[in-house]
Amino acid sequence: MNKFIKLNNKSYLKCKNLLFIQINEFKKFLTLSFKNRKKVKLYHLLKNFFPVYNNKNTIIINYIDYFINKPIYSIKKCLLNNLTYEVDIKILLHIYSQKHNINKYKIVYLTKCPLMTKYGSFIFNGSERVVVSQLYRPNNIFFYKKPYKNYKYYSVKIIPKRGIWIDMYINEYKIFYFIIDKKKKIYITTFLRFLGYKNNKDILKLFKIIKKKKITKIKKKKIIIYDNINNKLLFINSKKKININKKFVYLINDNKYKKYFPIINTLLKEKIFDYKKIINTLYNT
Repeated sequence: MNKFIKLNNKSYLKCKNLLFIQINEFKKFLTLSFKNRKKVKLYHLLKNFFPVYNNKNTIIINYIDYFINKPIYSIKKCLLNNLTYEVDIKILLHIYSQKHNINKYKIVYLTKCPLMTKYGSFIFNGSERVVVSQLYRPNNIFFYKKPYKNYKYYSVKIIPKRGIWIDMYINEYKIFYFIIDKKKKIYITTFLRFLGYKNNKDILKLFKIIKKKKITKIKKKKIIIYDNINNKLLFINSKKKININKKFVYLINDNKYKKYFPIINTLLKEKIFDYKKIINTLYNT
């Protein structure tokens, strides 16, 4: 027989806020107020990356503090207009160099960060979510080969432990592209010029594609000749007269032509050769 126990009012337990743990932990990580800022986890997380030095250790960048503006959109507006409830994070840096006579402070934009609501949830693209899903990829180099129509699509993804992601791929037109942090793509040869391989000969030598040969010893068949005078790739049929005012030219090895055709084809498509323009292109991507 079931027995029931009658409880008086004093026997009831008050139910605590079940969301307290996650809301409190998020406040420990990120807070909009300036009180006890140095106890916040984000403060110490950013502090771990500093100070930063240049190659010659003549310029020092120190982290001072972070700033968070209020959310641009309210929770209600984010839910109605498919927006994300988030804040901008900026950091205050101290840049110092005794050699270059630099001593200044600068506020730099860092990133956006989702903000937790009072209900312990996040709002992404107008949808309220309790858990923020995150794809974790270990730092490594990943190679992919995927069929695309009648073409094999080759790509490489480089994921460092810290820093930006790098993607490289060869498209169906045999053009070799380089992508920094999923932004505007550039030719791989443009990036190689940025690294110091400033002319076509340097890039072709990097892949051991070319060999030096006398013009008189060139076989009578269709070849590709590198003209080291004009720094251009020339498609020339050796049966015809070769108008190059040199005893030696650089030939592309026949056995490596098909293998490295994407590099050769990308060099032919490339239009930016000036080093300053290349730097501007990279920093504007």
